[in-house]
Amino acid sequence: MATIDAHYFNVCVRGAERRGYDSKGFFARAGIDTNRLVEIGARESVEKMAALVRDIWITLDDEFMGYTELRTKSGSFAVMSEYSFHSASVLEALRKGVQFYAVLTDEIVTNIETDRDSLTLTCHFRQPELDPDHYFMEFWLIIWHRLACWFAGETLPIRAAGFSYDRPQHYYEEFRRLFPCEHMFNEARCSLRFSIADLLVPVRRSLAELRQMLTNAPLDLMTIPASDNSVSRRVREVLRPWEQGIYAAKSANEVAAELGMSPVVMRRRLRSEGSSFRKVCEAVRRDLACAKLRDTGDSIENIAADLGYLETRSFTRAFRSWTGSSPIEYRMQKFLY
Repeated sequence: MATIDAHYFNVCVRGAERRGYDSKGFFARAGIDTNRLVEIGARESVEKMAALVRDIWITLDDEFMGYTELRTKSGSFAVMSEYSFHSASVLEALRKGVQFYAVLTDEIVTNIETDRDSLTLTCHFRQPELDPDHYFMEFWLIIWHRLACWFAGETLPIRAAGFSYDRPQHYYEEFRRLFPCEHMFNEARCSLRFSIADLLVPVRRSLAELRQMLTNAPLDLMTIPASDNSVSRRVREVLRPWEQGIYAAKSANEVAAELGMSPVVMRRRLRSEGSSFRKVCEAVRRDLACAKLRDTGDSIENIAADLGYLETRSFTRAFRSWTGSSPIEYRMQKFLY
C-alpha cells in the first residue's frame, strides 16, 4: 500500500482551518488517527490522503482547498480534464489544461514556456502568504505531472523542478520522492521542466477511463508514479530505527541481503533513482536527529551517541550540513509538523 509522510497530512487541512473549519472532522471522516501523525516517521495511506483532499474540496466547495482568497468551485478539475482529454498529444492536453485555468482564475497563475527541446510549466500564487507551508503549491505541481502521466498511460520523467522557497528540511526525503529530479530552490517561480519529445506521445486513455478517474479523483492521480516499491524506500525501511530511537548501522551488504539482492544490483538501482546507499543512511540519521531534537529533551551529546557519533562536534558538523543550522539552533526554532 502506497503511503505519504505525515507532514503532508498535518499541513493539508490548514487552508480549511483558516476558513474556520475544525480539522478534527476532516481527519475523523478520512479515518485518520491524529495521534499517529505526531509519531516519529509516521506515514498514512494514499487512500486516506485522497479521502481527506476530496472531503475538503466538497465541504469548502473549493478545489484550491482554502489556500487562495477566491475559491475554485468543485467540478472545475473535471471540466478541465474533459476539455483537455480531446487532444492529439499529451503536450496539447497540457496546453488546454493551462488555458482552461487561465480563463477560470487568477488565484494561481500557471503558464507554459517552451524552447527548442523542453517545456517548462510555471506556477505562482497571487497571494503566496495564504500557503505558507507550500502544501498547495507542491500539490498543484504534482497534480499537473500526474495528469500528464495519466493521459500518456506511462510515467513521464520530470527533467527538473524549481521552487520559490528554501529547500524543505524536515520532509525532504518525501519531497525527493514526489519530485524525482534535479531541484532548484529560491527561484522566481515554481516550475516543472519536461522534454517536449516525452510529451508528444498520444493521449492513450478512453472516455470510460476518464470518467472512472474523475470518479476516483484525486486518488488515481496520487498513485502515479509514487510508489513504496522504490529501492530507496525499501533500504530506508530496513534501516529505520524508529522503535528503538537508536541508529543501528548496517553495511550495504547486510541491507542488500535483507532485500534479497546483490550489493551491486542494489547500488545500481539506487543510482538509477538518483540516490545512493550513503544518501539513504544519512537521510535516516537526519530524520531521527530532527525528531529527537524536536520531540525529546535528550541532550545533544546523547542524541549524537544514539546516532553513532563518537564525538558531539562530528554530529553538529553533520547536522549543519543537513539542515543549515546547528542542533541547538534547530531545537530553538521548534519546527511544527
